[in-house]
Amino acid sequence: MFVNRVAFDFADAEEAGDQSFALSPAENGKELRLKPGRYNAVSALTLYLDAPDADRVGVVQLKIMGTSVQRADVSKIQKC
Repeated sequence: MFVNRVAFDFADAEEAGDQSFALSPAENGKELRLKPGRYNAVSALTLYLDAPDADRVGVVQLKIMGTSVQRADVSKIQKC
């Protein structure tokens, strides 16, 4: 997975991503935990799926779930 990379091509996929997973068919439907802190301000998420043994890779369903965090309103901070 690559976070906030707007221009992305196959050459970029050779680089290490922000996080990667090695999945098997036995893990179908399994919830994967992401590294906290890396996904605080995501505007683009690129997934590179690689299966060296296959000509094609299929994804049936992908769910991305998260919670928004309320940010502090800096205009309300008072000086001491």
